[in-house]
Amino acid sequence: MKQAFSASKLLTAVSAFVMSIIIMLATHSQVSELRAISTDLTIDDTSPFIAEHAVIIPYRNRSYHLERFKEEMGPYLRRNFPNDRLSLWIIEQADDQLFNRGWLANVGIAQVGLAQPHCQCIIFHDVDLIPELDGVPYNQCNLPSHLSSQLEHFRWGLPYQKYFGGVVTMHMDHWRKINGFSNDYVGWGGEDDDLYERIRINDLLEEPHGTIHRPPQGKGRFKTISQSSNYHPQGMRGKEEYAHSLTILEEMRRNSDRWKTDGLLDMHYTIIEHKTEMHLSMFASVHHITCTPEDIRVGSGSK
Repeated sequence: MKQAFSASKLLTAVSAFVMSIIIMLATHSQVSELRAISTDLTIDDTSPFIAEHAVIIPYRNRSYHLERFKEEMGPYLRRNFPNDRLSLWIIEQADDQLFNRGWLANVGIAQVGLAQPHCQCIIFHDVDLIPELDGVPYNQCNLPSHLSSQLEHFRWGLPYQKYFGGVVTMHMDHWRKINGFSNDYVGWGGEDDDLYERIRINDLLEEPHGTIHRPPQGKGRFKTISQSSNYHPQGMRGKEEYAHSLTILEEMRRNSDRWKTDGLLDMHYTIIEHKTEMHLSMFASVHHITCTPEDIRVGSGSK
């Protein structure tokens, strides 16, 4: 009787031990799974990534430039920023109206904000510009920065000192503070100058002299993918659209507060298609959004 009791007691002890091991392993598995899910949603101290950034490209009818851009920029960003998570957002205007670059930028900023709430730097990038050398500070956006400060097609300079086009980067908070781009410039030009005025009005220029923040000499050199009209159709706009652009730009130069109601906050659009691709050796993800404006005042033509 004593032996039977001891054996029974031993069996109970062994069963309890085995059960504790099973519970411990199951608990560890659940914790690991929760950590994996958490890493996908946020970038915390356990994540191999330092920060999230997004590159936005306004796009229409530029397939040659886009393929070249993806071929060169994916490896470039991975090589220069191995610890950052960079996504590419191609925002395509899907109508035959005048190209609206500022509106496309706002669509991109809005979509990045929804998909990547922890995104820091949002880089607005023309599709036909590629860094010539390593070291362009894409991941630095404490101040709004004009990254393309030395352009090949301007003899490695700029067309004018207040030029803020090509490639610019800003923190998400700054994009929101200035209300993004204007939605009212259609055709070719004006939205970059308006963007500069928004930055100036909101005291986001570099102190102490109130100048545009740009990278050190040699770190803002961008070569130009072919400017041939075969790959780069020129934009057209009528006299009415051109006159309107001049009028609102002059208002901004006189410190108008129109920027508060013209931008991210009053943008309307319809998404026709949203494709997402994963590129482990290139961008963390590539998003191609095809969209149309709903109430933007535009004329006919193309860019």
